[in-house]
Amino acid sequence: MAQVAEEVAWLDSRHPGRVGLGVAAGALPLDFEAMGAPFEEAVPLFKTRLSPIVDMLRGRNLGVLEGDQALQRCAESPVSVLSAAASTAAARRAAECGAGILTEGMSSVKRLRSFCNAYDAAGGTGSKVLIRRVWIGEPRTELVTAQRAVYQSYASGIGPSTQDETIVATDPAEMAERLFACCQEAGADSINLRVHLPGITPPEARQQISMLAERVLPDLWRLWAERDSM
Repeated sequence: MAQVAEEVAWLDSRHPGRVGLGVAAGALPLDFEAMGAPFEEAVPLFKTRLSPIVDMLRGRNLGVLEGDQALQRCAESPVSVLSAAASTAAARRAAECGAGILTEGMSSVKRLRSFCNAYDAAGGTGSKVLIRRVWIGEPRTELVTAQRAVYQSYASGIGPSTQDETIVATDPAEMAERLFACCQEAGADSINLRVHLPGITPPEARQQISMLAERVLPDLWRLWAERDSM
């Protein structure tokens, strides 16, 4: 944990204002086998170490690393931390330790709203990030279905009957409006857009990213600005 905090702090020193840390307990046994760590300890360890790493990236409770200049700098310029939240308990935990939340991308907006509400009720002040898979053009249903099967193999709350939450539109303006509506309904204040899926080629991914940047995000920013000005 301390090594992760130190490396993130030094990365932020090199790229001020452009670095954040996202953390999660993990769900794939292979990841833990590769690190020689007991899978059954994942959640208990995560619960005990979330608050300390948030503190360190705020320049607090540095212990033996109190002389580290990058971590000292975090007292004046904290590094934001997002904690994966797939339950109201996880959302409250993040709020209590000063982290933001990164919600799970395969769940319904209604379910994610309960996480954001729990975060707000617990006094959370960080970002509430909504993940949504998007595609401009004809839907790639077969690829989404295959990837959902992978998620269903290890993620709780994602069963075969769970609705596909991918947002597909042929009109970029429609995409912006639907994304804005999702954020409003979920109670989120930030959005993480994903276009990658196994089977999508690099040129296809680059094309999607370009269309999102050039034709969707300007409208989305405008909608947010109009909301904030009311």
